[in-house]
Amino acid sequence: MVLEKLWSNNCIKLININILMNNVKIKPNVTIKPNVKRIVTVKEKEKRVLIPYYISIDVAIKTLAYCIMTEDGEPIEWNIINMANGDTKLLCSSKLKSKDKSCSNKAYYQNVDNNKIGLCSTHYKGILDKGQYRRNITVANTPEFELISTLYSHLSKIQLTNIKCVLIERQPTRAREKMKHVAYALFSYFIFKEMDKVYFVDAKNKLTLYDGPPLSCHLKGQYDRNKWYGVQYCMYILKQRGYRKAQMIIDKQKKQDDLADCFLQGLWYILYGKDGTKAPITSQHQKLVYKESNMLKYKKYNARKPSAKILKTGKYTLANIKYLIMKQNIPENEPDLRSSICFYFNDLEYFSKHNTITTVKTKTKARKVLVAKTKKK
Repeated sequence: MVLEKLWSNNCIKLININILMNNVKIKPNVTIKPNVKRIVTVKEKEKRVLIPYYISIDVAIKTLAYCIMTEDGEPIEWNIINMANGDTKLLCSSKLKSKDKSCSNKAYYQNVDNNKIGLCSTHYKGILDKGQYRRNITVANTPEFELISTLYSHLSKIQLTNIKCVLIERQPTRAREKMKHVAYALFSYFIFKEMDKVYFVDAKNKLTLYDGPPLSCHLKGQYDRNKWYGVQYCMYILKQRGYRKAQMIIDKQKKQDDLADCFLQGLWYILYGKDGTKAPITSQHQKLVYKESNMLKYKKYNARKPSAKILKTGKYTLANIKYLIMKQNIPENEPDLRSSICFYFNDLEYFSKHNTITTVKTKTKARKVLVAKTKKK
């Protein structure tokens, strides 16, 4: 009885298998692969991505701008990092006991409900409910390590897997110490992230890319002029290259000058810097800007007597030109002086037209004083 049951059960199993085989058409010599998803590692994902990017950073201690760009120069991520977004003009609103006046110290804390109410570090100690106030973070009252830690926390949110090269604005020798420390902190951060190429770039290079029609700037200060030109150059280049998304990004931002600086810096390196070449000064606008900036420097510099070595070579600086013309009355047509003037101003006509500095004798005959004298229009 037991054998009959086993035999019958096996027959039923064979019949069921034959029915399944007849219903399912199986090709000969074909192995059925199991439906199992293959796990892809992070390294394999990075190898598949072949698009390298550049990140250009305009260094600042309050609003730091960065731009991630493709090899063609198109911005794909363009933003500003606010490291100190407090109110710099906010003063302490608590009243003094001896006088009926309010405290005039800078506000170190700010009211949560009303941003116009502030307290200094002294009057904050007497407040019982300290939960109503928060830190008024400004550059003046924030130590460097706190600014840098805030910067690092923002940088950690940026995707850096495809970054090929990092460009950081080089700070001049007379820059603020905090600016230099932020620049070096950026350099250290990307070195720690094992970036292959991290470079400092001179700020003067970003203003050599414009090849459009001449622009007239009525600002007098060199810093303000450079900022204004940077925004105009950026808008022109974005329009010429057809970067509409980038145009929409910069139009919405208030700090357009910082965004323009980091974009122009990165584009200069892609076009000229990585090959070790310089942008040619060929357009009429670039020549005009070059002459105007040199004239502003010429009026600002103090006259300086050329050394014996410079007198032999005949290559004078702007301060030397000022000294030779104003103190020694050497004519502009003198060969060496003429070549130096043409080097800075392209021609003598522009120099003689805009040169408004004359010599005036003072009561002491031992020396002459240079006085800037504006011509009456």
